[in-house]
Amino acid sequence: MTKGQFEQAFKKLTPRRREVLEKFLLGESDTKIAQTLHITEATVRQNISKICKEFNLVNDFPDDRRSQRPNLLALFAEYKPELLGPEKETVNTGSDMSFVGRESAIADLDGLIYQGAKVILIYAGGGVGKTTLARRYLSQRFSTFIEFPIAKETQNVTSVESLLEEKLKQLGEEPGREFGVSLERFKQKLKREKIGLLIDNLEPALDEKGKFVNGHRRYVELLRILTSPQLQSLTLITSRDRLRESALNLGFYHLPGLDIKPWQEFFNRRLDSSSVVKEADLTALISLHKYYGGNAKAMEILSSAIKEDYENVAAYWQANQKYLPSEGELEDLVNCQFQRLEKQNLAAYNLLCRLGCYRYQDVATVPLEGIFSLLWDVAEKEQMKVVNILRDRSLVEFCKGEYWLHPAIRAEAVSRLKNSDDWEKANCQAAQFWTESVETVKDEQDALQAFEAYHHYSEVNDFNSAGAVITKNRENPWDEYEPLGCSFYRLGLLQKTILAINALVTKISCQDTLMRITNILGDIYWLIGDLKKSIKYHKLSGEVAHKIFNESFEIAAIYNIG
Repeated sequence: MTKGQFEQAFKKLTPRRREVLEKFLLGESDTKIAQTLHITEATVRQNISKICKEFNLVNDFPDDRRSQRPNLLALFAEYKPELLGPEKETVNTGSDMSFVGRESAIADLDGLIYQGAKVILIYAGGGVGKTTLARRYLSQRFSTFIEFPIAKETQNVTSVESLLEEKLKQLGEEPGREFGVSLERFKQKLKREKIGLLIDNLEPALDEKGKFVNGHRRYVELLRILTSPQLQSLTLITSRDRLRESALNLGFYHLPGLDIKPWQEFFNRRLDSSSVVKEADLTALISLHKYYGGNAKAMEILSSAIKEDYENVAAYWQANQKYLPSEGELEDLVNCQFQRLEKQNLAAYNLLCRLGCYRYQDVATVPLEGIFSLLWDVAEKEQMKVVNILRDRSLVEFCKGEYWLHPAIRAEAVSRLKNSDDWEKANCQAAQFWTESVETVKDEQDALQAFEAYHHYSEVNDFNSAGAVITKNRENPWDEYEPLGCSFYRLGLLQKTILAINALVTKISCQDTLMRITNILGDIYWLIGDLKKSIKYHKLSGEVAHKIFNESFEIAAIYNIG
């Protein structure tokens, strides 16, 4: 088989067959593949047979599929060896498949860097592919790159002090007690080492004039450091809006939509056709491409909708062209998909809305068990079918067993969820899932995952439960049992703990939780050298302890004040 024939055969494989193929090449049994992908063994065998047929590997005995594994291995070793290694990338995600036609964008970024840009803002509308481009670019040019997730909504914007503290820990550096010290340590780290940085989804931190909102002006100080020519780092920022801070020397790149050729290539792969043969299909595809401005996420959603519900592109265009919103915006397309899903499958629609309760910020993805926790009204044996409906329609992103929502889809999901009867229950179910998912706090990732429950309870104004998340005891490397809040400051996450407790301390009615949480806050203020506030909160903890007759905490408060 020639390389051209191989590539043609590989492009014809559906995302599901590629998943099966990867695991088959690694030698996994039919049973294990079926369990991992949540399909039947018969479906696995059927897919393997069709894969072998695509690569012209057909036995005299049709049921003898596994004897063709060495032949498949030989083909992939020659033409696509990256799928055989232990560090291979999964090819089943829509986001990965949609990375087409960006050669000129990569060349443009190279040009800005050649001109001396150390920080580049990539700006465009939702779904154009800003984050996908930035991640791909940094991963190709840096052995290490880290992400600064800002927020999905303005009220959830992470403080720069907390974010810098976490990233220093991630890079093996100790944060300073003061922001200026942490900033200098970060600068010195970036002088010594070549590190890529991604500040993703900046627009929630910006006001209508393109400046940082009040309360988050210190981001300017961080960006000023990152523009220093002495650094070995490169920072890419993604945003829907252009940043307009005159004190910053940034490079700007407006990311255009994809050309028609990448759209055609993507539709061919997604619809399992070697080419858009019919003139009517190509004409319809050109119309859709023009209508949505080459938007990458629109391309994914449209191709999935056509694959699931229509015979071809022309049929979709014929049925929908009169009803498409006049603006041609991604948000309007997403809204149409929600409406259509609500009519076709209510369980899948409810799940999609409920998935909006997850933040996808400090913990960027949700495992399958977290998805299932929101399907409380669906029988267990039917749950994976509901998830697959969203996967097949490109309404949920997924990779290696982890799930998340595109920002435009999450925004619509949150809006609909808040206007439904499921808002409170979905958040409580999610909080319970995160709490139960962490039995032992071994590292920062465990701590952040357990802490997600705090945000869910806060969203529904259950402040007592939010406080209980911080005071919940778990095993850890330092002590047999200690509260999550103590694990946070042992891990160096002081700013995050201070912000979280201060947001709760006047709202908690449970006296036992208030006693414990103010004790933790007193300890943290002592650690950062603010003795006045430390004494204030240890006194409060002691007063509450006296009120509820907890002698041990009352004595501890006196000791700590001393």
